Amino acid sequence: MPIYPLKNTETEEIFEKSLKIAEYEIYMQENPHIQRYYEMGNFALVADPTRLMDCSSSKPPSDFQKGIIQRIAHSIPGNRINDIAKYQTPREWWY
Repeated sequence: MPIYPLKNTETEEIFEKSLKIAEYEIYMQENPHIQRYYEMGNFALVADPTRLMDCSSSKPPSDFQKGIIQRIAHSIPGNRINDIAKYQTPREWWY
């Protein structure tokens, strides 16, 4: 069952209640003075790790080069990974 953070608008009390989804809807209809309470701690911070990379660099991080690219170069015979222009990461068109 989900746990809902709620706030009593009359007393400003903040509390949590564990209800099924169907029970939550009924509870909220029967108690108009109760509102769902949101705070920044309730939300997970979501970020795209590829957007957080340093875009000024044209090479991927060194641990990626050493850990992934070198293993590919050694394990696949006849690959042309060293012919690629030093593993340049594609830049997005809106930068």
